[in-house]
Amino acid sequence: MHREHMIFFKKTSFGLPLRTVLIVPFVVQIVSAVSLVAYLSFRNGERAIADLADQLMGEVNARIEQNLEGFMPIPHQVNQLNAAAIELGEIRLDDVSGMERHFLRKIQIFDTITFTGLGLENQDNVGAERYDDGTLTLRVSTAASGHIFSTYRTNTKGEKLEELGSIPFDPRGRPWYTAPVAANGPVWSEIYPNTAGITAYLGASMPFFDSVGQLQGVLLTNFSLAQIGDFLRRLEIGETGQAFIVERSGLMVATSTGEPAFVRVEGQDYGADRLSAFQSGDVVTQAAVSYLSQNFDLTHLQGAEGLSFQVKNQRYFLRVKPFSDSYGLDWLIVVAVPESDFMAQIQSNNQVTFLFCSGALVLAIAVGVWTARWIARPMSRLRDASEAIAAGELEQEVEVKGINELESLGSAFNRMAKQLKTAFANQAQLNTELEERVQKRTADLVKAREAAEAANHAKSRFLANMSHELRTPLNGILGYAQILNRSQGLTPKQLIGVDTIYNCGQHLLMLINDTLDLSKIEACKLEITPSPLHLPSFLQGIIEICKVKAKEKALLLVYQASSQLPEVVVTDGKRLQQVLLNLLGNAIKFAESGSITLRVDVLRLSASEVTIHFQILDTGCGIASKDISSIFMAFEQVGDRHQQSTGTGLGLAISQQLVRLMGGDIQVESTVDVGSDFFFTLTLPVTNSLQPQTLKNESMIVGYKGEARTILIVDDRWENRAVLINLLEPVGFKIMEAADGQEAELSLQRLTPDLIITDLVMPVMDGYVFLKHLRSGDRFQELPIIVSSASVAQEDRRMAFQAGGNYFLPKPIDALKLFQNIGECLHLEWVYDEAPGSITLANDSAIPSDQILEMLLGIAESGNLKKLYYQLEKLALEHLEYGAFVEKFPPLIEQLKTKKIKKLLRRYQTAKFVHLNDIISVTPEVD
Repeated sequence: MHREHMIFFKKTSFGLPLRTVLIVPFVVQIVSAVSLVAYLSFRNGERAIADLADQLMGEVNARIEQNLEGFMPIPHQVNQLNAAAIELGEIRLDDVSGMERHFLRKIQIFDTITFTGLGLENQDNVGAERYDDGTLTLRVSTAASGHIFSTYRTNTKGEKLEELGSIPFDPRGRPWYTAPVAANGPVWSEIYPNTAGITAYLGASMPFFDSVGQLQGVLLTNFSLAQIGDFLRRLEIGETGQAFIVERSGLMVATSTGEPAFVRVEGQDYGADRLSAFQSGDVVTQAAVSYLSQNFDLTHLQGAEGLSFQVKNQRYFLRVKPFSDSYGLDWLIVVAVPESDFMAQIQSNNQVTFLFCSGALVLAIAVGVWTARWIARPMSRLRDASEAIAAGELEQEVEVKGINELESLGSAFNRMAKQLKTAFANQAQLNTELEERVQKRTADLVKAREAAEAANHAKSRFLANMSHELRTPLNGILGYAQILNRSQGLTPKQLIGVDTIYNCGQHLLMLINDTLDLSKIEACKLEITPSPLHLPSFLQGIIEICKVKAKEKALLLVYQASSQLPEVVVTDGKRLQQVLLNLLGNAIKFAESGSITLRVDVLRLSASEVTIHFQILDTGCGIASKDISSIFMAFEQVGDRHQQSTGTGLGLAISQQLVRLMGGDIQVESTVDVGSDFFFTLTLPVTNSLQPQTLKNESMIVGYKGEARTILIVDDRWENRAVLINLLEPVGFKIMEAADGQEAELSLQRLTPDLIITDLVMPVMDGYVFLKHLRSGDRFQELPIIVSSASVAQEDRRMAFQAGGNYFLPKPIDALKLFQNIGECLHLEWVYDEAPGSITLANDSAIPSDQILEMLLGIAESGNLKKLYYQLEKLALEHLEYGAFVEKFPPLIEQLKTKKIKKLLRRYQTAKFVHLNDIISVTPEVD
């Protein structure tokens, strides 16, 4: 037992113990018990009423079903009798009078039917009908009367007394005729109005045939739904209950309220239309059907019990049961009884219970108020003192008498107040010291943040300036490398040298881009630019790029792609290529033998998006567990020193950030001396929109069709202008030059070019101002402009487009991209330099052995044309008989026609199996 409780029991006082006070809640418990008993009594009474109502509705349902089963078969039996009479010859179809007497007699015998007769395929219609007032009529329509359907009042002998009316009529279009013909047997027709449109009929119809199976007509016997309604009205369903029958579609059949199943509609067929129970004029009928349709499927409802619904704040019990027969009848019998018919005694008992509970509640409240006041006084004092302490008035002391427990609480409160006073004093002193420290620390943090922001801004400005300055000479290096590569007069050795210059320049450009990407990552400014991407060719291109390096190290490069891979996705193809090339390049670099595998699997595919799993596996040296956490950090490298020296340590850090921007995360599993597994998952949009390629990547442009076009080049650096001039003039363009925007405006006053290629950073007038001046007037609104700049940040691109540029071409200039942009701006059709027409082998030429051909083909497939050139020179020196063979390849090597070289080598392999007099040729094709 707690120490406080022990003190409580030992302490004596003139006040009352707390257990005495707790006696009061028993009063509340008594009231609760009485109320619970009353509630349970009420609920049991309700349940008994519900059971009674359900029994009553069940009996009503059974009586309705019994009544329907009693007279519903009669119309079909009458049809069978009529069919038998026709078959036995008792009535003939050409004897109208005989049929009239026969059908009138059936009406008189069967008092539940209202009509019996037939309709024939020749449009004749004969029958007898009993009106609701008991009048007997004959209804006849024959060819003799022009198929005018006439109705005659008759006496009991069948003598026609007077004509009541006539209408044109064709029975073959009526529902009772078409339904049995379609079913090829007896059926119930749809409910339909009689020809006068004054009552609703349900017809039992049956087709009949001649001896050879030819349809003769349809027998019809129907009855008025008013008979069912009369029966329903005679039922005693409580005091105010009602019953009705509906089809599963909700259309009314009959009801105990006397509401007709048809409504008069002017202009409608026969002047009437079916009434839907959902549109019934009786609110109970309408509410019952609405309740059933909202909670059940009427077309599949198999019966329901114990249902209830509300109508105008009054509860109704509801019971529904299907009624069907073998002829296609499918109705729902619905019985609804208001709860008020059974609740009179329950409500009387409820009043007595309510008065009793109210008295007990008043007494309990009185006792509770007295007790609450007794306890509340000292508690109020404690509360007031607590609020005063909360407001800062710590000099508080309370006195509590009357209840031992509250006295102890008051004493504890007084001790607490004293302790709080001491604690607040100490806290105030501590707060003062903390505020001074926080202010000092805040000032230090503000200075540090300002210094960091200034350093970041200076670093970004420095990197941007360095990138711009490095790209400018690189533009000349890579530009002239592309110009020399297009030259037709270079030897293979010179072409290899040019290729070396270009590759070195590209490597330097890659380092610059990686450094800028890292800077953007640190500044959280790295951006993704999604666009449609043809995924299969994109991945195949990556494999082709990596295949050369893999073959150089004798590694097997495996590409496994899912068959569900979509054709076109939306992503930043440049960034995705950067990631995959980096991961594959690392795998090739750190593997000395075995294989490299790129696996692309589809995890989930829909019409709008696809989830793709990229996986790069290698059999390299692996990564130690302690190093895995650091491989994605900038400038961190693992592995041996030789392999480390071949990279910058930025690739994986940048790749991880790029994948995260695209919504994924690169993960790695690795085992030392076994290999590594890098993988990530991306969810990409799927699209069918893809811009077609406009240039042939491996073909050289030598001109364009149509008249010569003029291009104005605006750049303050002569070497940049020289690169563009040497690329464009050889293919037929006329060139204008300007060193800045002001000089360009003067040139435009003399001559309007077809296209402008302009730099952004220039003295006197920069590119932004120049573009805005051009676009401010009407003269140059439609003039296409390509912005070519060494400032390649996204902000520079946006500003260039906002100022009026149509395309942005970063420096160093890519010749293929340059021609593509010019072609799109000027809608040009390019002329390409094709390979020589044919290369033939003389009859006396010798073909090297299969081993030599296979060796040369392997070098060609690796793309190492320099090595191929040296091997061919060596072959010509060692084997003079192969001179004619060797002479075929230098022209193709000079033009870098790798595909044609491989194709020619394969033709020579094939020539080993044919007669030496055959001629080997390579037809022109576009590489």
